[in-house]
Amino acid sequence: MRHHDRSGWDRKRRALLPYLAGARSLGFRRLDDLLAAVAPLWLADHPHRPLTRSTLRRTIVRLQELGLDPGLDDLATARKLGRPTRAKKLSG
Repeated sequence: MRHHDRSGWDRKRRALLPYLAGARSLGFRRLDDLLAAVAPLWLADHPHRPLTRSTLRRTIVRLQELGLDPGLDDLATARKLGRPTRAKKLSG
């Protein structure tokens, strides 16, 4: 079994910290609001690496695990951001 080193991934995600801090200082707390505020700035500095909603969500969760970000505003919001449940897939 191969051991995956997350240090490279963590280093790349830490690059988002200044962008997240700036958006949070303006009052943005929910994922969609953070993405709307951060994505254009990120894209201007990193034109070949667009920031997606799922990447931002995974990044915030990981930075929270590392103690570097407060995470999303509420658990209910965080739960809604995951994959749709089977019931949602069947009903939609």
